[in-house]
Amino acid sequence: MFAIKLQPNGNVKLEGIQKPRADKSSVLMRIVHAPICGTDVAILRGKIRARPGVTLGHEYYGVVTEAGDQVTAFQIGDKVIGSPTIPCSNCHYCRRGDTQLCNRFVMFGVELDGSFAQYMIVPSPENVLTKTAIDGKLASLLGDTVATGYHAIEQGGLAEGQTVAILGAGPIGCSALISALTRNPENVHVIARSRYRLRIAEKLGATPLNATEDDVVRRVLQDAPLGVDLTIECAGAQSTLDLASRLTRKGGRIVIASVMPEARLAMQELMINEKHIIGSFCPTGPKYLQKIQEFIMSKNLQSKLATMITHEFALENGVDAIDSLESPERMKVLINP
Repeated sequence: MFAIKLQPNGNVKLEGIQKPRADKSSVLMRIVHAPICGTDVAILRGKIRARPGVTLGHEYYGVVTEAGDQVTAFQIGDKVIGSPTIPCSNCHYCRRGDTQLCNRFVMFGVELDGSFAQYMIVPSPENVLTKTAIDGKLASLLGDTVATGYHAIEQGGLAEGQTVAILGAGPIGCSALISALTRNPENVHVIARSRYRLRIAEKLGATPLNATEDDVVRRVLQDAPLGVDLTIECAGAQSTLDLASRLTRKGGRIVIASVMPEARLAMQELMINEKHIIGSFCPTGPKYLQKIQEFIMSKNLQSKLATMITHEFALENGVDAIDSLESPERMKVLINP
Protein backbone atom coordinates (compact mmCIF):
# COMPACT_ATOMS: atom_id res chain seq x y z
CA MET A 1 0.00 0.00 0.00
CA PHE A 2 0.98 3.67 -0.14
CA ALA A 3 1.26 6.26 2.64
CA ILE A 4 2.50 9.83 3.05
CA LYS A 5 5.41 9.70 5.47
CA LEU A 6 7.17 12.41 7.47
CA GLN A 7 10.87 12.38 6.56
CA PRO A 8 13.74 12.99 9.02
CA ASN A 9 14.44 16.32 7.28
CA GLY A 10 10.87 17.49 7.94
CA ASN A 11 9.61 17.00 4.38
CA VAL A 12 6.93 14.53 3.32
CA LYS A 13 7.06 11.73 0.76
CA LEU A 14 4.67 9.19 -0.71
CA GLU A 15 6.08 5.75 0.05
CA GLY A 16 5.13 2.17 -0.73
CA ILE A 17 4.91 0.21 2.54
CA GLN A 18 3.57 -3.12 3.76
CA LYS A 19 -0.14 -3.21 4.56
CA PRO A 20 -0.60 -3.53 8.34
CA ARG A 21 -2.66 -6.23 10.05
CA ALA A 22 -5.03 -5.81 12.98
CA ASP A 23 -4.03 -7.50 16.24
CA LYS A 24 -6.51 -8.96 18.71
CA SER A 25 -7.55 -5.59 20.18
CA SER A 26 -7.45 -3.31 17.13
CA VAL A 27 -9.19 -2.77 13.80
CA LEU A 28 -7.83 -2.12 10.33
CA MET A 29 -9.76 0.43 8.33
CA ARG A 30 -9.63 1.32 4.68
CA ILE A 31 -9.36 5.09 4.47
CA VAL A 32 -11.90 6.65 2.11
CA HIS A 33 -11.51 10.35 2.98
CA ALA A 34 -8.71 12.00 4.98
CA PRO A 35 -9.02 15.78 5.43
CA ILE A 36 -5.83 17.81 5.83
CA CYS A 37 -5.64 19.88 9.03
CA GLY A 38 -3.68 22.97 9.95
CA THR A 39 -1.95 20.78 12.53
CA ASP A 40 -0.37 18.82 9.67
CA VAL A 41 1.11 22.07 8.36
CA ALA A 42 2.25 22.98 11.88
CA ILE A 43 4.15 19.66 12.01
CA LEU A 44 5.94 20.48 8.77
CA ARG A 45 6.78 23.96 10.06
CA GLY A 46 8.28 22.46 13.21
CA LYS A 47 5.68 23.97 15.55
CA ILE A 48 4.51 20.49 16.59
CA ARG A 49 6.96 17.63 17.00
CA ALA A 50 6.10 14.33 15.33
CA ARG A 51 7.94 11.03 15.03
CA PRO A 52 10.12 10.88 11.90
CA GLY A 53 8.75 8.20 9.62
CA VAL A 54 5.18 8.51 10.90
CA THR A 55 2.30 8.45 8.44
CA LEU A 56 0.66 11.86 8.68
CA GLY A 57 -3.07 12.57 9.06
CA HIS A 58 -5.51 12.47 11.96
CA GLU A 59 -8.91 13.18 10.37
CA TYR A 60 -10.64 10.32 8.62
CA TYR A 61 -13.66 8.40 7.41
CA GLY A 62 -13.29 4.76 6.44
CA VAL A 63 -14.56 1.21 6.38
CA VAL A 64 -13.51 -1.53 8.80
CA THR A 65 -11.77 -4.35 6.89
CA GLU A 66 -10.33 -6.36 9.82
CA ALA A 67 -11.35 -6.60 13.49
CA GLY A 68 -9.40 -8.38 16.22
CA ASP A 69 -10.89 -11.20 18.27
CA GLN A 70 -11.30 -8.95 21.32
CA VAL A 71 -13.12 -6.21 19.36
CA THR A 72 -16.87 -6.47 19.91
CA ALA A 73 -18.14 -2.98 19.03
CA PHE A 74 -17.15 -3.09 15.34
CA GLN A 75 -17.21 -5.58 12.53
CA ILE A 76 -16.07 -5.80 8.93
CA GLY A 77 -17.99 -3.41 6.71
CA ASP A 78 -18.81 -0.80 9.37
CA LYS A 79 -18.49 2.80 8.15
CA VAL A 80 -16.71 4.74 10.87
CA ILE A 81 -15.23 8.06 11.90
CA GLY A 82 -12.94 8.70 14.84
CA SER A 83 -11.08 11.09 17.06
CA PRO A 84 -7.54 12.33 16.37
CA THR A 85 -6.20 10.90 19.63
CA ILE A 86 -6.33 7.77 21.76
CA PRO A 87 -6.71 8.42 25.51
CA CYS A 88 -5.22 6.28 28.27
CA SER A 89 -8.73 5.77 29.79
CA ASN A 90 -7.27 5.64 33.33
CA CYS A 91 -6.11 9.14 34.30
CA HIS A 92 -8.16 11.64 36.31
CA TYR A 93 -9.42 13.43 33.19
CA CYS A 94 -10.35 10.25 31.32
CA ARG A 95 -12.31 8.96 34.30
CA ARG A 96 -14.41 12.11 34.38
CA GLY A 97 -15.00 12.06 30.60
CA ASP A 98 -12.65 14.85 29.53
CA THR A 99 -10.55 12.58 27.33
CA GLN A 100 -9.12 15.50 25.34
CA LEU A 101 -7.29 16.47 28.57
CA CYS A 102 -5.79 13.00 29.03
CA ASN A 103 -2.30 13.11 30.51
CA ARG A 104 -1.05 10.30 28.28
CA PHE A 105 -2.94 10.49 24.99
CA VAL A 106 -1.25 9.58 21.72
CA MET A 107 -2.18 11.12 18.37
CA PHE A 108 -2.54 9.74 14.89
CA GLY A 109 -0.08 11.40 12.54
CA VAL A 110 2.20 12.37 15.44
CA GLU A 111 3.07 9.26 17.44
CA LEU A 112 0.87 6.73 15.60
CA ASP A 113 0.63 6.12 11.86
CA GLY A 114 -2.28 8.18 10.60
CA SER A 115 -4.82 8.53 7.83
CA PHE A 116 -2.84 9.73 4.81
CA ALA A 117 -2.66 6.13 3.64
CA GLN A 118 -4.78 3.46 2.04
CA TYR A 119 -5.19 1.65 5.37
CA MET A 120 -4.82 2.63 9.04
CA ILE A 121 -4.64 0.60 12.25
CA VAL A 122 -6.84 1.87 15.10
CA PRO A 123 -5.86 0.51 18.54
CA SER A 124 -8.49 0.52 21.29
CA PRO A 125 -11.26 1.31 18.76
CA GLU A 126 -13.99 1.43 21.42
CA ASN A 127 -12.29 4.58 22.78
CA VAL A 128 -11.80 6.21 19.38
CA LEU A 129 -14.36 5.24 16.73
CA THR A 130 -18.08 5.47 16.17
CA LYS A 131 -20.28 4.24 13.34
CA THR A 132 -21.77 6.80 11.01
CA ALA A 133 -24.51 7.01 8.39
CA ILE A 134 -23.61 10.56 7.30
CA ASP A 135 -22.15 11.05 3.82
CA GLY A 136 -18.48 10.08 4.04
CA LYS A 137 -16.97 13.36 2.89
CA LEU A 138 -18.98 15.30 5.45
CA ALA A 139 -18.49 12.69 8.15
CA SER A 140 -14.70 12.94 7.75
CA LEU A 141 -14.87 16.52 9.06
CA LEU A 142 -16.62 15.68 12.32
CA GLY A 143 -13.83 14.11 14.39
CA ASP A 144 -11.62 17.19 14.50
CA THR A 145 -12.68 20.20 12.41
CA VAL A 146 -16.36 20.32 13.39
CA ALA A 147 -15.78 19.04 16.92
CA THR A 148 -13.19 21.76 17.56
CA GLY A 149 -15.40 24.58 16.27
CA TYR A 150 -18.46 23.27 18.10
CA HIS A 151 -16.55 22.90 21.37
CA ALA A 152 -15.17 26.44 21.10
CA ILE A 153 -18.73 27.77 21.10
CA GLU A 154 -19.59 25.51 24.02
CA GLN A 155 -16.55 26.72 25.95
CA GLY A 156 -17.55 30.31 25.28
CA GLY A 157 -21.05 29.78 26.66
CA LEU A 158 -22.74 31.58 23.77
CA ALA A 159 -26.36 32.48 24.56
CA GLU A 160 -29.20 33.60 22.32
CA GLY A 161 -29.03 37.27 21.37
CA GLN A 162 -25.33 37.71 22.15
CA THR A 163 -22.71 39.06 19.78
CA VAL A 164 -19.74 37.12 18.44
CA ALA A 165 -16.49 37.83 16.60
CA ILE A 166 -14.59 34.95 15.01
CA LEU A 167 -10.99 35.68 14.05
CA GLY A 168 -10.03 33.46 11.14
CA ALA A 169 -12.25 32.11 8.36
CA GLY A 170 -10.58 28.74 7.92
CA PRO A 171 -12.27 25.40 8.59
CA ILE A 172 -12.19 25.81 12.40
CA GLY A 173 -13.49 29.37 12.21
CA CYS A 174 -16.28 28.38 9.83
CA SER A 175 -17.15 25.35 11.97
CA ALA A 176 -17.44 27.68 14.95
CA LEU A 177 -19.59 29.97 12.81
CA ILE A 178 -21.95 27.14 11.83
CA SER A 179 -22.31 26.16 15.49
CA ALA A 180 -22.75 29.73 16.69
CA LEU A 181 -25.57 30.47 14.27
CA THR A 182 -27.65 27.60 15.66
CA ARG A 183 -27.78 29.48 18.98
CA ASN A 184 -29.50 32.54 17.44
CA PRO A 185 -26.89 35.21 18.22
CA GLU A 186 -27.58 38.83 17.38
CA ASN A 187 -24.63 38.94 15.00
CA VAL A 188 -21.51 36.97 14.09
CA HIS A 189 -18.61 38.91 12.57
CA VAL A 190 -15.96 36.79 10.87
CA ILE A 191 -12.64 38.56 10.38
CA ALA A 192 -9.93 37.30 8.03
CA ARG A 193 -7.54 38.38 5.27
CA SER A 194 -8.64 35.93 2.57
CA ARG A 195 -11.44 37.23 0.34
CA TYR A 196 -12.03 33.65 -0.82
CA ARG A 197 -12.63 32.36 2.69
CA LEU A 198 -14.67 35.40 3.67
CA ARG A 199 -17.03 34.72 0.75
CA ILE A 200 -17.58 31.23 2.13
CA ALA A 201 -18.16 32.62 5.64
CA GLU A 202 -20.68 35.10 4.26
CA LYS A 203 -22.47 32.30 2.40
CA LEU A 204 -22.68 30.41 5.70
CA GLY A 205 -24.32 33.42 7.39
CA ALA A 206 -21.56 35.63 8.80
CA THR A 207 -20.99 39.35 8.60
CA PRO A 208 -17.58 39.26 6.87
CA LEU A 209 -14.82 41.78 7.55
CA ASN A 210 -11.52 41.91 5.69
CA ALA A 211 -8.66 42.54 8.13
CA THR A 212 -6.52 44.22 5.44
CA GLU A 213 -9.24 46.41 3.92
CA ASP A 214 -11.77 47.26 6.65
CA ASP A 215 -11.46 49.24 9.87
CA VAL A 216 -12.36 46.11 11.79
CA VAL A 217 -12.62 47.58 15.29
CA ARG A 218 -14.81 50.47 14.14
CA ARG A 219 -17.09 48.19 12.10
CA VAL A 220 -17.57 45.71 14.95
CA LEU A 221 -18.20 48.44 17.52
CA GLN A 222 -20.84 50.00 15.27
CA ASP A 223 -22.89 46.82 15.75
CA ALA A 224 -21.77 46.10 19.33
CA PRO A 225 -20.88 49.46 20.94
CA LEU A 226 -19.68 47.86 24.19
CA GLY A 227 -17.73 45.18 22.36
CA VAL A 228 -18.80 41.63 21.56
CA ASP A 229 -19.82 39.15 24.21
CA LEU A 230 -17.64 36.39 22.80
CA THR A 231 -14.56 36.27 20.59
CA ILE A 232 -13.27 33.00 19.11
CA GLU A 233 -9.59 33.20 18.13
CA CYS A 234 -8.89 30.72 15.31
CA ALA A 235 -5.94 32.35 13.54
CA GLY A 236 -3.09 31.73 15.98
CA ALA A 237 -1.15 35.00 15.84
CA GLN A 238 -0.10 37.74 18.23
CA SER A 239 -1.99 40.30 16.11
CA THR A 240 -5.27 38.38 16.31
CA LEU A 241 -4.88 37.81 20.04
CA ASP A 242 -4.45 41.58 20.47
CA LEU A 243 -7.47 42.20 18.24
CA ALA A 244 -9.55 39.74 20.26
CA SER A 245 -8.88 41.75 23.39
CA ARG A 246 -9.84 45.02 21.68
CA LEU A 247 -13.10 43.63 20.30
CA THR A 248 -14.35 41.92 23.47
CA ARG A 249 -16.50 43.85 25.94
CA LYS A 250 -15.74 44.19 29.63
CA GLY A 251 -16.60 40.91 31.31
CA GLY A 252 -16.62 39.15 27.93
CA ARG A 253 -15.01 35.87 26.90
CA ILE A 254 -12.12 35.11 24.56
CA VAL A 255 -11.77 31.48 23.48
CA ILE A 256 -8.44 30.34 22.06
CA ALA A 257 -9.14 27.58 19.51
CA SER A 258 -5.95 27.87 17.44
CA VAL A 259 -2.45 26.45 17.64
CA MET A 260 -1.09 29.62 19.22
CA PRO A 261 2.65 30.32 19.25
CA GLU A 262 4.17 32.09 22.22
CA ALA A 263 2.24 35.32 22.63
CA ARG A 264 1.97 38.19 25.09
CA LEU A 265 -1.21 39.21 26.85
CA ALA A 266 -2.00 42.68 28.19
CA MET A 267 -2.66 41.31 31.66
CA GLN A 268 -3.58 44.59 33.31
CA GLU A 269 -6.16 45.32 30.61
CA LEU A 270 -7.65 41.86 31.12
CA MET A 271 -7.66 42.26 34.89
CA ILE A 272 -9.20 45.73 35.00
CA ASN A 273 -11.92 44.78 32.51
CA GLU A 274 -12.50 41.26 33.88
CA LYS A 275 -12.17 39.58 30.49
CA HIS A 276 -12.00 35.81 30.49
CA ILE A 277 -9.43 33.84 28.47
CA ILE A 278 -10.57 30.25 27.81
CA GLY A 279 -8.62 27.48 26.12
CA SER A 280 -10.44 25.06 23.85
CA PHE A 281 -9.01 21.78 22.55
CA CYS A 282 -10.62 19.23 20.23
CA PRO A 283 -12.97 17.02 22.32
CA THR A 284 -12.59 13.32 21.71
CA GLY A 285 -14.23 9.95 22.11
CA PRO A 286 -17.25 8.08 20.72
CA LYS A 287 -19.78 9.81 22.99
CA TYR A 288 -18.75 13.23 21.76
CA LEU A 289 -18.67 12.08 18.15
CA GLN A 290 -22.21 10.76 18.52
CA LYS A 291 -23.22 14.11 20.03
CA ILE A 292 -21.72 15.95 17.05
CA GLN A 293 -23.50 13.66 14.57
CA GLU A 294 -26.84 14.21 16.30
CA PHE A 295 -26.22 17.97 16.25
CA ILE A 296 -25.49 17.99 12.52
CA MET A 297 -28.50 15.83 11.68
CA SER A 298 -30.98 17.57 13.99
CA LYS A 299 -30.02 21.02 12.70
CA ASN A 300 -29.86 19.82 9.06
CA LEU A 301 -26.38 21.25 8.60
CA GLN A 302 -25.06 18.86 5.95
CA SER A 303 -25.20 21.42 3.14
CA LYS A 304 -23.25 23.91 5.26
CA LEU A 305 -20.52 21.36 5.90
CA ALA A 306 -20.36 20.61 2.18
CA THR A 307 -19.67 24.31 1.53
CA MET A 308 -16.39 24.00 3.45
CA ILE A 309 -14.99 21.22 1.23
CA THR A 310 -13.35 23.03 -1.67
CA HIS A 311 -10.64 20.69 -3.01
CA GLU A 312 -9.98 16.96 -3.27
CA PHE A 313 -6.85 15.04 -4.23
CA ALA A 314 -6.01 11.40 -4.85
CA LEU A 315 -3.45 9.90 -2.47
CA GLU A 316 -0.76 9.87 -5.17
CA ASN A 317 -1.12 13.67 -5.30
CA GLY A 318 -1.33 14.01 -1.54
CA VAL A 319 2.02 15.75 -1.11
CA ASP A 320 0.82 18.47 -3.50
CA ALA A 321 -2.43 18.64 -1.53
CA ILE A 322 -0.53 19.32 1.70
CA ASP A 323 1.61 21.96 -0.01
CA SER A 324 -1.53 23.66 -1.32
CA LEU A 325 -3.19 24.01 2.07
CA GLU A 326 -1.55 27.34 2.88
CA SER A 327 -3.09 28.96 -0.19
CA PRO A 328 -5.69 31.59 0.79
CA GLU A 329 -7.97 30.12 -1.88
CA ARG A 330 -8.52 26.82 -0.11
CA MET A 331 -10.84 25.76 2.65
CA LYS A 332 -11.06 22.09 3.59
CA VAL A 333 -8.91 19.84 1.41
CA LEU A 334 -9.54 16.08 1.29
CA ILE A 335 -7.14 13.31 0.37
CA ASN A 336 -9.08 10.37 -1.05
CA PRO A 337 -7.02 7.17 -0.98
